[in-house]
Amino acid sequence: MQRLADYEGHISAVCRMPKEELDLLYSPSAWSKRLPRDEVIREHVRKMTEATINAKSKLLTTLGVKCGSSGNHRIDVYDCESTPSDAPIFVYVHGGYWQDISVDSSGFMAVPLVNAGARVVAVEYDLAPKVSMQEIVVQVKESIVAIVRMAVQTKSRFDRSTLVYLDTDAR
Repeated sequence: MQRLADYEGHISAVCRMPKEELDLLYSPSAWSKRLPRDEVIREHVRKMTEATINAKSKLLTTLGVKCGSSGNHRIDVYDCESTPSDAPIFVYVHGGYWQDISVDSSGFMAVPLVNAGARVVAVEYDLAPKVSMQEIVVQVKESIVAIVRMAVQTKSRFDRSTLVYLDTDAR
């Protein structure tokens, strides 16, 4: 097993990098050879939104389930008539540097996952700068609590494969 000390040289090198170089490393959209950076992001969001609309038309959905007192804080649930009550739950928290994107483009992966027997839950939260990062973290935690409650109500299995979580935020 690797120890943190084994990475000290790498960590030190990263800490010495100029901010512009770090920004580039953390921004995969800047690496595109097909489209300019802004177009890559727009095209990515367009494809995600298109696939989400498709999922909403093909699957059973429970949209806009409130998870807290905030206006935008909610979850969307995707499944189908044959989804077993104890199905594993795939949780997706959208990226966008906490300032962009929404649950309206976050069901893009639902069709293949539901067809494979999972229930998909997309999490929405209020965006910065309207709210602080601390509030976003609270909202995501409240969403997870609501999803676990849903899992209990639907009698989902509670083993390592029951709740799968993914978030993305590389731009």
